[in-house]
Amino acid sequence: MSLYDELMEWAESRPWWQQRLLAQFASGERLSTDAYAEIARSLLAPTPAAPHGGWLSRVRSPAAPADTSNNQVVLNCLREVRNVNRLRADERLTFGRHGVTVVFGFNGSGKSGYARLIKQMVRTRHHETILPDVFGDVRQEREGFLDYSVGDVSDEADLADAPPLPLGRVTFYDEKCGDAYLTTESEISYRPSALTLLDDLYEACEGVRRELDRMLAENDRAGVRLPAFESGSPSAVFADTLTWDTSDEQIETACRLPADHADEMVRLQTEESRLRSTDPSKEQARFRRVAADVKTVVAHLMSLEDRLGAESVAELRSRQSAAQGLRGSAGVWVIVRR
Repeated sequence: MSLYDELMEWAESRPWWQQRLLAQFASGERLSTDAYAEIARSLLAPTPAAPHGGWLSRVRSPAAPADTSNNQVVLNCLREVRNVNRLRADERLTFGRHGVTVVFGFNGSGKSGYARLIKQMVRTRHHETILPDVFGDVRQEREGFLDYSVGDVSDEADLADAPPLPLGRVTFYDEKCGDAYLTTESEISYRPSALTLLDDLYEACEGVRRELDRMLAENDRAGVRLPAFESGSPSAVFADTLTWDTSDEQIETACRLPADHADEMVRLQTEESRLRSTDPSKEQARFRRVAADVKTVVAHLMSLEDRLGAESVAELRSRQSAAQGLRGSAGVWVIVRR
């Protein structure tokens, strides 16, 4: 099994959104920072229907490359260049779409300056530092555009930003590149291009993970916190039994207030105000007197329970029944003599 076949077999086992990303990367597309948030939101929505042929239908085997005759990358011109060496902002360097474009001029006319700009935007072995205009404002940023075409589609690249992915298919070579190959020690390594898809997918997954973490943190901050309940109270017991499948009816029943809740709240608030304004020692003595009175009442009730409780009443009724039986028996056996 080839590396491509192994990669495709693994890709088919991935979730739909990762398959879609692999297809995009294989087509040369790049993800913006905003794309991570869009992917994260799509994971919270129903799974979309796969396109015809599946999410990986756009991925082609390296053994059967696509026809690139209409997908060729062509440099068109460099324009509006500012604060790069002494290049003039009103000049432009244009390239012919076919054949060879020859750029010539005297020393200091700007040939090397334009070459440095092209080097930073395409693939090359040797790079040079792009210096600003020594006579210009040191705070001025480098500006300019590189116009290019991919097939029949024209586009532009901002020289102050990272180069677009299609420009990576353009190779630059000059004398200094040749010197770098001959005089600079380097380790030549080969890495299959298919493995770069895994790097891109890993970076995308990390971006989606960060976005999901941000969404979770935002959702946690917006969530309603339950108040602290008294341990063992009905509210605390219900809160401990809350689960994801607790119905709305159960919550409404548990949160339903009694009919006199408003009056009870006023009474409790009045009592709280009174307690806050009283002397704690006097209030303590009052509660102790109330407790003593309650104990006296409890003792009296317990004595009444012993005398008039159900057991006492049952015993009295049992004795009453026995007495009535004895009286009846005595009446039968009495003999009167004269």
